[in-house]
Amino acid sequence: LGSAFNSPSGGVVWVEEAFGEGCGFLCGFMSWVSGATDNAIYPVLFLEYVASVLGYKQHNGGEEDESGDVVEFLTKWQRFGFVSLISIALAFVNYRGLDIVGHTSLVVCILSMSPFIIMTIIGASKVVSSRWLQTPNNLFHVGGDDGNSENNTSNSNQNNA
Repeated sequence: LGSAFNSPSGGVVWVEEAFGEGCGFLCGFMSWVSGATDNAIYPVLFLEYVASVLGYKQHNGGEEDESGDVVEFLTKWQRFGFVSLISIALAFVNYRGLDIVGHTSLVVCILSMSPFIIMTIIGASKVVSSRWLQTPNNLFHVGGDDGNSENNTSNSNQNNA
């Protein structure tokens, strides 16, 4: 319903029209808090991802070298500086307005999806289409030569009795 209003803050305008100025303010404020919290977690997740790709163990504060000393990816101040810088950059993008946020989100989406698209293109040549409708052989075969060894044993025992 927020898109029904021709305004950059359509959701807030809709809530304000439907429930009054107080609820509209609350909706806008909570959206802002959500965005600020969301922007704060991305640099931390990105840093953890880079550290794990480079082989650093973040759960114990760093990676131990041959002597047993802990080697950290970044010092605490470097980490604080990196996370703060990225958070400020994301806040600045939000401050600039919805148009740049939309364009930035599109770029981030393309960058995020590009590894999956590349792997799909690489893997497409390895697909064997003749196997698409095949079922696995011996799907219910558990053991024995013919899969009925237990039944054969019980039948032979009944014949002996």
